[in-house]
Amino acid sequence: QLVSLPDGVDENDSDAWSVHASGEVRPSSSGETKTESMDVEAVRSRCQQVLSGAEFYEDMWAARDDTGPSFRWIRTIWRGAGEALGETVSPQLPGGIDAYRLHPGVIEASIQLLRCCGGFEPRDMVATTGSVYVPFRIASLRYHGAPGRRALWCHAQMRELPESARAGVVGDLRLVDDSGQVVLEM
Repeated sequence: QLVSLPDGVDENDSDAWSVHASGEVRPSSSGETKTESMDVEAVRSRCQQVLSGAEFYEDMWAARDDTGPSFRWIRTIWRGAGEALGETVSPQLPGGIDAYRLHPGVIEASIQLLRCCGGFEPRDMVATTGSVYVPFRIASLRYHGAPGRRALWCHAQMRELPESARAGVVGDLRLVDDSGQVVLEM
C-alpha cells in the first residue's frame, strides 16, 4: 500500500492514514524461473545521443524544486528513437542501501528515464503549467532477484506518446545488471 498521513496527526491513529494505492504480490503463476537477458551493448548502439546524468537532472529540475541527491541515480543516458538506456549509480545516502534488495531510488531512476524516450514533458510545458507526469499505474512488476553490488542499467521504451499534455504515457522498463540479466521489469 501507498499511504500518507497529514502533518500534525498521530501516526498511531489508524483512521488518520489515507490509502492512495494498493497492490498484490504473488509468485508467478507460470512457474517460470528462467529470466531473459538483454544485450546492453546492442541497445547502446541503437541509442546514439549521449547525455550526462548532470545535464539530465539540470534540465529535469529546472522548472521545479530539486528533490535532492537521493533522487539522482542516473550517471549517463544514451537516447534513441522511442527508447533510452541509463547507467545508474547509487548516490551517497544516509543509512546506505544495504537494507534493500532493490532500493526504491533505482526504481525511481528507471521511471525518470522514460522522459528521455520522447518529448512528452517539455521544459516549457513544466515552466508554464507546472504540470509533471507522475506514475499513476503500474500494470505489472516482475522482480527476478537482487542485483548484488553490480552496476545496474535501465532500458526504457515508449509504447504510446501522448497527443496532449493531459494524455497518459505508456512505456516498458527493464533493469539489468552488468551481465545483462534482467532484475526487474515494469
